Amino acid sequence: MNLLDKYIVFRCRQEEYAITIDQVIAIERAEGFTSVPQLPHYVKGMIRSRGHLVPVLDIEMIFYDRAIEESNDRRIIIIQGEEFEYGLLVAETKEIIDIAEGLIEKPGLLLHIRLDYLKGIANFKNRLISIIDSHRFLSSLDGNVSIAEYITESKEAEAAL
Repeated sequence: MNLLDKYIVFRCRQEEYAITIDQVIAIERAEGFTSVPQLPHYVKGMIRSRGHLVPVLDIEMIFYDRAIEESNDRRIIIIQGEEFEYGLLVAETKEIIDIAEGLIEKPGLLLHIRLDYLKGIANFKNRLISIIDSHRFLSSLDGNVSIAEYITESKEAEAAL
């Protein structure tokens, strides 16, 4: 039996990536970031989404060490992480598609420890889509502990008010 999962496909530079839809809470317009000093360089800022403080991570800064370009197509994909919600700033969201488990291949290159957040590559006839494991993605980032600490401290300060 070839299981199907729903994925949201997004663009980063000229490449396509996808994340399972069951971990996506919302997709929002990219606007209104509040900068926070002392967080990793890839954290664009914080937003408030449905009453929660959400760090927004610039995926192009993470993958290509270059900030995502300003455009009306930019979106924030709000994802439920293991410890807290986070947002991925992406160039654009493209579509929601079904991908059969059998189409996802894990080439040997992806076995490298720094790429363990890649579940594999969906191999379609005319396109390749890199599949990201959202839980492993966040935990693989340098500085993820400082983001978690900031979120925890912010929640504690808010609860004390």
